[in-house]
Amino acid sequence: MVRWSVMEIHDALDKEAHRVLPRLLRPVELKSVRLPEYQVRLLETLAQRAGVSVEAYVYNALLSVETAASPDAIERVLPGFCEAVHFPNAE
Repeated sequence: MVRWSVMEIHDALDKEAHRVLPRLLRPVELKSVRLPEYQVRLLETLAQRAGVSVEAYVYNALLSVETAASPDAIERVLPGFCEAVHFPNAE
């Protein structure tokens, strides 16, 4: 089964993306993140080995962080979190 990333879905939806996707699932650019060069090179190397972009690699790596957290606790401080995590499935 082929799975699309959130970024691919967003791009495919084009102008409909803001209507269809939950607000917190819409892509935003993360600017001014500074990391030591070895960490950037590590991300590039691991992404290349996995056959994905650095963006896709970081996205997938963060999935494990979000599953380790308590969704209900995060929802209390970040409303819309559960909707974004569980999209397109209902809770």
